[in-house]
Amino acid sequence: MSKGLLLFIHALSWHIIGVVPLFRKMQKQNACPHDPFQYALRLSGPPGMTMDWQGAPASPSSYTVKRILRLEIPVDTYPNFNFVGRLLGPRGNSLKRVEATTGCRVYIRGKGSIKDPDKEEKLRGRPGYEHLNDPLHILIEADLPANIVDTRLRQAQEIIEELLKPVDESQDFIKRQQLRELAMLNSNFREDSPGPSGSVSPFNSSGMKRPKTGR
Repeated sequence: MSKGLLLFIHALSWHIIGVVPLFRKMQKQNACPHDPFQYALRLSGPPGMTMDWQGAPASPSSYTVKRILRLEIPVDTYPNFNFVGRLLGPRGNSLKRVEATTGCRVYIRGKGSIKDPDKEEKLRGRPGYEHLNDPLHILIEADLPANIVDTRLRQAQEIIEELLKPVDESQDFIKRQQLRELAMLNSNFREDSPGPSGSVSPFNSSGMKRPKTGR
C-alpha cells in the first residue's frame, strides 16, 4: 500500500474516531461550524500553512508551478462499480480529504460526472462543458511551490489510483470507514433536525453531492 494512501486512511480514521465525537461536544456549546470536516480542517492548523508528509511546515519557494494530471476511470472494465461515490464519500468528504492531505485540487470530469443525466445532456456542447463529450475521468491540479509540486501531485495520484481499484467488499476498509462516517453524520443530522431523515448512501446516486463536477 502506498505511503500516500496510508496517510489518507489515517486521516479518514482520525476524522471518524477523533473529530466527530469532539465536534459533537463543541457543537453543543455553539463553538464550532456545522460541518465536522470544516472543524477538522480548523484543528489541522492555520490557513495557508503547507505541511509536508512528516508533519513539519514545508519550506516556501520563490515561485509556484502549476501541474495538471489526467487519470482515466475504468468504467468500461467495471460498469457496475460506483467510482464517483467511492471518490466522493459521504457529503464529498473523501475527496475533500484527498485535497486537504495533498494540497492538490481534484475534479471529476467527463460523461456521468453530473448527477442529473438530463441536466448533463442539456449542458453537453456548451462552452465550458466540452469535457462531457469525454469518458469519465479525473483531473488532479497542483498549483504549489516548485520544490514540492511534483511530490504532492504523485501523492494525490497514488491515492486516487488506489481508490479507483475495485475491492472485494470483505476487504474494502475504505468503504467500511466511509459507511461509519455516513452513519455518524446522519445520526448528528437526526439529532439537529426536527423531522425524520432517511439514510443516504454514497454508493448510489440518490442524494449524492458532487462538488468537483461540471464546469
